[in-house]
Amino acid sequence: MKQRMIYLRYTSFFALFCVYGVMVLGSYVSAAGLGLSCLDWPTCRGSFIPSEEIIVEWVHRLFALIAGVSVITTCILAWKTDAKGTMIRLTSTLASVFVITQIVLGVIVINSMLFPLLVSIHLAVGVLLFANTLLTAVYANRIYNIIKQETERKV
Repeated sequence: MKQRMIYLRYTSFFALFCVYGVMVLGSYVSAAGLGLSCLDWPTCRGSFIPSEEIIVEWVHRLFALIAGVSVITTCILAWKTDAKGTMIRLTSTLASVFVITQIVLGVIVINSMLFPLLVSIHLAVGVLLFANTLLTAVYANRIYNIIKQETERKV
């Protein structure tokens, strides 16, 4: 279990970093008026290699992909550990639901040509995603420290 907790701990912090990065990049994309610079997916203007003018939007999408994979991986690890009865399973599951919701909302926001209400909902779900990813990382760190202390007591 200790090895899985190490993986869970590091994966949860990596997911937190990625989610935060997506939010920062997303706010830059929005503020710079680049939200509609890349209307197709998975390519951007028909190419997998971004041009200089759309690199920020492309990096935002790349971070979103990495964040989504890391959030879902964290959830899988949380369910595979023996951390039964802890909140980590709830927060990691909610984070996974929110990351999938964000992906769907991102597509809808672009297809709606940045309809303001949908952009606001996209941000609100992003905040919920960040909060649950943060809580998951906190719980993973706590569980890891408890297991580490118990192991040290046995030795």
